Amino acid sequence: MILAAVPSGARVLEAPTTLPRRNAGDSSVITFKAVRGPSLSRSERLDLDLPTSLLWTIANPEALDRVGVHLSGVRRWTDLDASPTAEAARDALQLVLEDAVIGPALLPGVAFAAVGTDSIRMTGAVGSMYGHEALGAGVTLTAETMQPCTAVTGKARAVLEVSAYAHGTAPVAKQLLADVEVALRGDDVDLIESETGCIFERHPVGNIVDLDGLAGAEWESRAVVRLAVYLRAMRATAIETIESVSFDQVRASTPAGITGGIATFEVTDT
Repeated sequence: MILAAVPSGARVLEAPTTLPRRNAGDSSVITFKAVRGPSLSRSERLDLDLPTSLLWTIANPEALDRVGVHLSGVRRWTDLDASPTAEAARDALQLVLEDAVIGPALLPGVAFAAVGTDSIRMTGAVGSMYGHEALGAGVTLTAETMQPCTAVTGKARAVLEVSAYAHGTAPVAKQLLADVEVALRGDDVDLIESETGCIFERHPVGNIVDLDGLAGAEWESRAVVRLAVYLRAMRATAIETIESVSFDQVRASTPAGITGGIATFEVTDT
């Protein structure tokens, strides 16, 4: 979202350990870091069955169709060509799911493995997969294994501090952050939210603060603003299943006031 809002050639750095200084090839630099949270202020506790293994399968893919999966609040897909095959469609989606940059960030802890020529097996610990849904014609998503669990789910709020640095006396940094705020209100945000599961507040936590000043021997344009972000959250604890109980004797007593004694039963079956 930040990259889409700033001019080409600008650098965007996450949580830098030192304040950036403009290099010859940089028109501007934007940094961001989490200064508060994420904190789960409101949550819901549920007892439900969550999958630990899902099988995504495509059969008879249609030309120019969009196929994919909605999983754990994240929507990932691929667009098919004019003459798609099941194997080509499967391989294209697997590349999207296993993207080295966004894959682990959007679906942490979920592993993907090709099965046959038309399927992908998705596996993960309890709580890593929920809200599963197949996308596209001829696509199925089958839960192979389910685990009863107690889940705490909701939205966790975090506050990001975004800073901008630019060379020169013009208030470029302040304008860069104004562009970021405008991007939060743009149509692209809806697409970002559907792809990532992150919900951006439409208003910043605070105003843009102009911090223009000297950086060494040169004047530097600087500004900072804080933005609120809501992140999807799921924490699940597996409920273990008692499959069998073994015992030798059972003692049962009658309620008070009713004539009867204590009976002892010999149990041979488990």
